Amino acid sequence: MFLVRIFRDSFFLDRILKLRFVKFWKFVIYFFVIAFISLFSFNYANLKEGGWKLGFVEHNFISNPSIKLPNEISIRRLSGVKSSSGESQSVIIEDSESGKILYRFLVSEDGFNLNKEDLNVKQLIFTNLRILYVKGDGTPPLEGDYNNFPEEVSFDEINRTPDPKLKRAALVELANSIEKGFGKQNAFYTIMTYSTIQILIYIVFIFIISGVLQLFRFGYVKFMSYFDGMKIVIATMTIPSFISFIIGFITHALAPIIFQFGVGIILMIVMLKYGKKEFSA
Repeated sequence: MFLVRIFRDSFFLDRILKLRFVKFWKFVIYFFVIAFISLFSFNYANLKEGGWKLGFVEHNFISNPSIKLPNEISIRRLSGVKSSSGESQSVIIEDSESGKILYRFLVSEDGFNLNKEDLNVKQLIFTNLRILYVKGDGTPPLEGDYNNFPEEVSFDEINRTPDPKLKRAALVELANSIEKGFGKQNAFYTIMTYSTIQILIYIVFIFIISGVLQLFRFGYVKFMSYFDGMKIVIATMTIPSFISFIIGFITHALAPIIFQFGVGIILMIVMLKYGKKEFSA
């Protein structure tokens, strides 16, 4: 299979230049394979951690020192919203960054539905079954769950906490539980966004390095074309991709740097050591 051949020969520097004879479309497929390998550690970590946090819930809570949640409401991991009065409650919390957000706590979903007007109001809706985040821009809501909540969160206990630091910690824990409820959606969004951006960066990088590679043409009578050069650049991405794959489990910040630096080093070694054997001087 062509993927196996390209992969195998990419680990032998003396074979990389011969890969320019492989058809270009095969390298296009190979590029996406190794790109996702280099991004795997970051994406895997985000899948476990629930992706980028929404952020606004925590900020919304802690930016309001006098915040008061409905005393009657408690939230349980398995059964969602409970109310000591048996009635649904709501509260509006506002801050300069997040704006005005409506928090609705519904004891039951019986007769509950969202109309067009509801979709234009930024709100979090808690029911006995799920959590809904309505962005307020008319788009369908995100749906979360209570799987990451403690056994029970009592709003009355949070409101009666006398120590401001302890109350802040309790609100932060509640905010984190809410945001983790949307972990699957956040992880998907994070993975798709990060992967798309990084792949676009890789593509731009390939175009630039392939152009730089053409500077070697001045030292040879015959030299490979620009598109053949792109094949060689993609081939030299193999080893850095696997190094990035490993390093990414330790630190995400270094992985892209190692990847780009590694491609440049390998490409220079290949051209300086094996270029004269492949092309006429």
